[in-house]
Amino acid sequence: MSETTIEIHFKNTSSSQRQNQNTITMIRPSTSSRLNDIVSLASSEESSDLSEAEEKHLVDATSSSSEKETEEEEEEFVDEMKKVPRQELIVEKRVGGILKHSSGGMKKDPSEIIHHHPLFVKDTSKYWYKPTISREQAINMLRDKSPGTFVVRDSNSFPGAFGLALKVSTPPPGVNPGDGTELVRHFLIEPSPKGVKLKGCNNEPVFGSLSALVYQHSITALALPTKLVLPDFDPAATPEHVSATQALLEQGAACNVVYVGSVDVESLTGLECVKRSIATCSQRAFNQDNRAVSVHFKVSSQGVTLTDNTRKIFFRRHFNVQSVIFAGMDPIERRFENSHALGFHEGCISQARMFAFVARIPSSSENACHVFAELEPEQPATAVVNFINKVMLAQKNR
Repeated sequence: MSETTIEIHFKNTSSSQRQNQNTITMIRPSTSSRLNDIVSLASSEESSDLSEAEEKHLVDATSSSSEKETEEEEEEFVDEMKKVPRQELIVEKRVGGILKHSSGGMKKDPSEIIHHHPLFVKDTSKYWYKPTISREQAINMLRDKSPGTFVVRDSNSFPGAFGLALKVSTPPPGVNPGDGTELVRHFLIEPSPKGVKLKGCNNEPVFGSLSALVYQHSITALALPTKLVLPDFDPAATPEHVSATQALLEQGAACNVVYVGSVDVESLTGLECVKRSIATCSQRAFNQDNRAVSVHFKVSSQGVTLTDNTRKIFFRRHFNVQSVIFAGMDPIERRFENSHALGFHEGCISQARMFAFVARIPSSSENACHVFAELEPEQPATAVVNFINKVMLAQKNR
């Protein structure tokens, strides 16, 4: 009689038992083989004289016995299975591109919490966080500002909570346009043991800090009517004060100058860096290693942008405002001969004063110094340097 062997392997996930395997071996006679043996007996020569009724009785008895034995074997198999210790099920879930392991015994927290800490290029909380102002002061501060301008204050009605005042472009439904106060919307930021959250907004997550909430809503509006615009200046400042600095940067200043060249200066900056770099670039231009070219030089709140007027050396280069470190005139007042520069024409300055600015090289801790010479009589080099230092860099360092 043939037999069937079943082996069941269970592997522990514990690191200390990874080398051990529990094996259960069960020997179970094959039902089909026994049935074949019995049927073969019934069909043998010794049983050939049986009547049809006797043959039917023999087959029925065989089937009944076979089914009974099979049920007993299955019950024995199930009992053995119950003795095997259950292994903990480990499930991998992909959350935001990161694989996280969770076991069946852990409970899922239904609240989504944003724990990341925002990295601001410049801390602007002193502009938008006004803890002591009233609701009326917030309205007066924002009514004439552009949509997205906002302030956060401490709530007087709900201790521990914050009030978000936000300037929007359209009034709420059912509110008629008026003097502009209806365009300042108010939202309550309520605290909880897990962080802060906009009250009454089901699709809003919980944020670990007030700065995290502000930062996320400057990227996407979520439940707010518009995205928050991180300020570059204090919204409480007077329009006259804003126009003196910010308005100049928003408009930008531009002129045509001669780009002489650039040189890597490692970590050097200041006037000594400008002095050495002008000497190096002037010598390269004299040796015709570099070709000086007329460029459009623009300074704005975004930084410095150079555009080759001839399109022969390069097309455009941009230096982010955060990368610009220093700007200055040549401390020994050398002059550059512009007549050999590409784009030079009648009416331009031939013997020009030189200046340079220092900027950090992208993805590096080292600096580069970029050297120029004035070209247009109405745009002297001193005006360009003063605009960089007194407007762009001063605004960046505020």
